[in-house]
Amino acid sequence: MSVKINGSFKKLFSLKQILALAPESNEGNRLGPGTLNVQVEATQLGIGLPLSTLSLSPQAVYTSRPTGEADSSFIISYTLADLSGQKAGRYRSRIQFILEEMGLEIEKYAMGLEVEIERFFDLVVTSQFGGGLIEFSGLKPGEPPKINEVIVEIRNNTGKRYQVNQNVLSELVNKQGNKIASEYFTFRTESRETKGVLKAAEKQEVKKTDAVVFISDASGSSDAFKIIYELAGSWDIKAGDYATRISYTLLEI
Repeated sequence: MSVKINGSFKKLFSLKQILALAPESNEGNRLGPGTLNVQVEATQLGIGLPLSTLSLSPQAVYTSRPTGEADSSFIISYTLADLSGQKAGRYRSRIQFILEEMGLEIEKYAMGLEVEIERFFDLVVTSQFGGGLIEFSGLKPGEPPKINEVIVEIRNNTGKRYQVNQNVLSELVNKQGNKIASEYFTFRTESRETKGVLKAAEKQEVKKTDAVVFISDASGSSDAFKIIYELAGSWDIKAGDYATRISYTLLEI
């Protein structure tokens, strides 16, 4: 925002700003303190506000020299700070500017403020093999249990509750078509400072079907958890490399 000084002053003057209300969306959500910054640039004669948090209290954005000398123009920059905890939406408020000379108000001006936070609802799955592949290589009968871990992360700012489904696309088989019975192949979920509800805290058989593995908290907070797949040792298992593919689905509820 470019500000021009029209006319000349003989005394100290200042331009102050006040954020009328915390920016609010149509859904009634408000931007928290520290989400918007303000800074005055391109000044040589007067004193511009250094990088600061936009405040509901009066802020002197520009102050002239004591004799009224001032820059003919300067720039007020508004920038976004950390929005990671804010919900998606279009937030609106107004900024009021007050021009004062020696502490006396001589002019007012108001400007609309609008901040749009784009919606994101993302699922990130990290596994050893990638692509939803769960693989156990070089199996031999009677070996100790083997573990395969998957990290599930959800980024969400919609404010709506959601769930994560696990879809097992095939049984655990090798290239020869030999299958491992589901009683030997299990999974469980484990917390990573998880806020929501883990739906498989105890071991369950991995079956060729859909299963709800996680439900978010009521606020739909971004979250993360771990899924641990375990293949138990058994003399019934035939030697070989076994694999299956598992997909994960993110759904609003």
